[in-house]
Amino acid sequence: MVGEVPGSFTEPRGTLTARVDQALVHSILPTAAGRPLVGGHCSGRREGGRCSVGHSRHSKKVLRSRPTSNKETPVIASLSLGSLLWALVVIFFMVTYFSMLFSVVADVFRSPDLSGVKKALWLLALLIFPVITMVVYLVSRGEAMTKRSVQQTQQAEAAFADYVRGVAAPGGGVASELEKAKALLDSGAITDAEYAALKARLLG
Repeated sequence: MVGEVPGSFTEPRGTLTARVDQALVHSILPTAAGRPLVGGHCSGRREGGRCSVGHSRHSKKVLRSRPTSNKETPVIASLSLGSLLWALVVIFFMVTYFSMLFSVVADVFRSPDLSGVKKALWLLALLIFPVITMVVYLVSRGEAMTKRSVQQTQQAEAAFADYVRGVAAPGGGVASELEKAKALLDSGAITDAEYAALKARLLG
């Protein structure tokens, strides 16, 4: 063909015009990840003069595709060793406190040297100021409280021994033995379980 230089490459006019138009469009309107921007504003972040919208959309897809676990972590597994030891110490002191409190209340009721008014005052003080009242009671009446506790235990043991000897002695009727057992139950020398066992043995 006339006018062509040997060894050169000549593009058709239509292809060359399309490439020029595309270059002009890219130079005037920047694109974000190969897509034209709306209104010339970048809704994502710019990297090297270009708007990276595709990266943020990909991140959202990855976050949405992560599976969520519905299993809840057990409370005992989330506690540390220090928390478990502290919980055990608190439980120990709470059990000790309530045990001492019940002992003081029981001693107030069984104290023969206290009148009804004094017993009511002690119980009211235990209700309002339990710790202080319990400490004062143990300091002022602790020795007498120990003696009464030992005396009550000895009386219960003696009553039970007398009852066993009476049952083992000849000539004792079942009705009289049941009456004795009921008297021991009413006096508090034996418990309901012991009374039921003795009654079953007598009637059996």
